[in-house]
Amino acid sequence: MDTVDFIRTLTSLLIILTSYIGADIIPDWLVTKISTPTTLTKTSEGTLLLSNGLISREFVITPDFGTVNFYSYREQSSALRAINPEAIIALGRQHNYILL
Repeated sequence: MDTVDFIRTLTSLLIILTSYIGADIIPDWLVTKISTPTTLTKTSEGTLLLSNGLISREFVITPDFGTVNFYSYREQSSALRAINPEAIIALGRQHNYILL
């Protein structure tokens, strides 16, 4: 076995081990029943946090009501790309702002 083959084999083993170890941290909701209850809590910043153990959604409630964060626990990152509207739809002469 030459050096290149050894590195490829080692890399493959590391990828397999990493995926195996990480699988126990957050179960796959498609094949495993998730028993984490859905919660709605008020944070110290005054926002509402709705969470089900897979994803959480954070809302501001003053001065207006709106989503400020989607957090994926599986990806361990925010799924929200922007807080500003990403699209503006005009119906007649009235502009309706939509956050996607």
